Amino acid sequence: MAEATSAPTVALSAGLVRNRQLGAEFGQSFRTTSPSGGLQFAIPLFDGGARAYQRHAAAAQVEVGEQTLAQANRQVELDVWRSYHEMLKEAEKQRHGKALVTSATQADRAAELRYRAGAGTLLDLLNARNALAIARKQLVQSAAAWRAARLKLVFLT
Repeated sequence: MAEATSAPTVALSAGLVRNRQLGAEFGQSFRTTSPSGGLQFAIPLFDGGARAYQRHAAAAQVEVGEQTLAQANRQVELDVWRSYHEMLKEAEKQRHGKALVTSATQADRAAELRYRAGAGTLLDLLNARNALAIARKQLVQSAAAWRAARLKLVFLT
């Protein structure tokens, strides 16, 4: 747009003017029709630096747009990286949770066998069952967190 204002311009105009005048005596009127036409040339000599300012402003806007795009790309890359590592962390928690449930299940079986044999107390059995319930709860929570992290990563990619 800034370059277009520096070019010479040509304008062509045409018109028709009609006049109606009343004469000295009532009832008399004069009608006149005058055609007109024109040709105009405009050659810009000096604009006070407006074109240069417009070019610089346009270049600055382009640069700001490029920087904004680059920042958005970096932010997306960071979000994907974080989501990927969050998913890996949750997968590791899930593996530990499975091992914890396996260990708590074995401890529960051992506490129940001791209790039935009379070698263990009811409190030991209840503590083992409580530990097993907590381990199962943590496994369910870690599975839900892993699925949520996985879905977030899929959404970002």
